[in-house]
Amino acid sequence: MADDRLVLYNGLIAPQEIYGDARGVEPLLLLGDDMQGFCIAYDTRDASIVEIDPTNRHVARLADTFMGFIRAYMQAPG
Repeated sequence: MADDRLVLYNGLIAPQEIYGDARGVEPLLLLGDDMQGFCIAYDTRDASIVEIDPTNRHVARLADTFMGFIRAYMQAPG
């Protein structure tokens, strides 16, 4: 994530609260963002952590679990 900045929300939120609708990201619950528009989300289908590109709502898998995501984030150089 850019500049190693991550904001975790106080709880999971529905995508329509950020995007206005849930088109293309329906099964996701947002848990944070990188302060530059990319949201980090919990995928309710398989409990993985994904990143949502704000320009096209492309979803990229980041980790299999939340703990795996946090471990990788904390160990990343930068």
